[in-house]
Amino acid sequence: MCGGRCFAACEDSVGYSNALARCNQWGGTLASISSAADQPCVDQLLATVPADLWIGYVQTTPALAVDLGWSWLDGTPSTAYTNWSVSQPDDADGVEDGDEQCGEIFVVDHKRNDLICASANPVGMACSK
Repeated sequence: MCGGRCFAACEDSVGYSNALARCNQWGGTLASISSAADQPCVDQLLATVPADLWIGYVQTTPALAVDLGWSWLDGTPSTAYTNWSVSQPDDADGVEDGDEQCGEIFVVDHKRNDLICASANPVGMACSK
């Protein structure tokens, strides 16, 4: 329990929709990290897994700029706390074609990255309820 929510990590290389479905099966959703107060909860999860995790951050309205239109799946307002990794979001190659619309958190620096939703690159998911 952290900040009134339960957090769990699962190691499994699946795309974003499958990661979300797994969290839903456990009665939760992909984790939101909407404030600096939430960050230590996810930091604890990252200490238990070998690589990056999907989180509940999606670009629901692909915008003219890659850093706009992001929101949390659980309805938590997207605030000024973004915690993007250096040069992120970058929409893969910096071309603003909207193909990176799902969020992950890097195990290396505990910061966010945008990624293609079908990617199985993260080895897991951060779930919360």
